[in-house]
Amino acid sequence: MPVIFASNDLDLQILHNKSINFESLEELNSYRDVFKEMKQILKPKNYGSGNHNGLGLALPQMGINKRGFIFRCSDHYEVAINPKILNHGNNKKKFYDESCLSMPDEWYVVERSYAINVVYRDINWNIKPAYLLYRDAEVFQHEYDHLDGVLISDIGVRLIEKKELQN
Repeated sequence: MPVIFASNDLDLQILHNKSINFESLEELNSYRDVFKEMKQILKPKNYGSGNHNGLGLALPQMGINKRGFIFRCSDHYEVAINPKILNHGNNKKKFYDESCLSMPDEWYVVERSYAINVVYRDINWNIKPAYLLYRDAEVFQHEYDHLDGVLISDIGVRLIEKKELQN
């Protein structure tokens, strides 16, 4: 199952859809192989024109309109099902340079909270509250945006690539 790239109107329409919740562990179980594949996709490799380690991947990027993603949290990957951001750490903001596996050759500056309180279900349907900081908070918010059909190109300012400056 390939990652959907934001390269044409149909793919953009898919990526801009708001996802729906999982209703049960039984429903989630039918997606376990998809999450395993997503974890493989995130292993270090070549994406686009540069080397990137995948920090997260959302089900909508795989063409699945469900509220779930896998994200790198500290030194391991977590699966977040039906996640919610409870608060944005007193609106403490930071600007991040971000790229996306659905837009691998583009970089955007995005303003995000650097501290967030979240809750989600894990792959076993257990409820997991978490307080995330800095990179973990950034990645969680980036993937969460995908569930609401929001891309970094919708909320960020595009950085000019070095190759564009040379033209």
